[in-house]
Amino acid sequence: MNAEEREKVNHPSRLKQASMLLAAALFVLYPVFVYYAIQAGDVRRGALLLFLIYLPLGVARLLWGKRSRLGGVQLIPLLTLGAIALSYLFSEAGLLLITPTLINWSLFLVFAATLFTGRPMIERFARLIDPNLGKERQRWCSLWTYIWCGFFALNGGVALLLAMLDERLYWTGYTSIVSYVLMGLLLGGEMALRLREHGVRRHD
Repeated sequence: MNAEEREKVNHPSRLKQASMLLAAALFVLYPVFVYYAIQAGDVRRGALLLFLIYLPLGVARLLWGKRSRLGGVQLIPLLTLGAIALSYLFSEAGLLLITPTLINWSLFLVFAATLFTGRPMIERFARLIDPNLGKERQRWCSLWTYIWCGFFALNGGVALLLAMLDERLYWTGYTSIVSYVLMGLLLGGEMALRLREHGVRRHD
């Protein structure tokens, strides 16, 4: 395979990676957009702008979720679009503020539901990379599905509390920075523990 053929093969994956990075950036920036929309005093105009920004993202994530067979996760972007649309219709800023809570608690329900299906959500993600998981890896995935359920429940609760207290600046900081830092720490901690566990067992 020559260089030109390899470029054609790699192009879709690069495009997918770029779109995923853009999607991640937009989700991180969502609370910042909401904050400035509310501060500007024009909730309907801000909601309309947000809807136009996130509509292509929601459609793309929905299609990707179907192809990846991740179940209810594919419907999560629709929550954001639904809350934004209702905020526009009723000119209600609270619907924009409650979106991170809705997403986190929906993820909690989706992840928790998979614990009763015989294939927990973390195992589904793992099988996208390695379809042949052993019993030990399956148990590990089940444990971490429980842990992620706890994280989503707590994370959504903190976001809701800040929204109810009308602490918009703190809400923006938590939902756009702190919650993602905590998520990164949880991901990094899981990886470190998995590598350590694997290394100890291999040494033994």
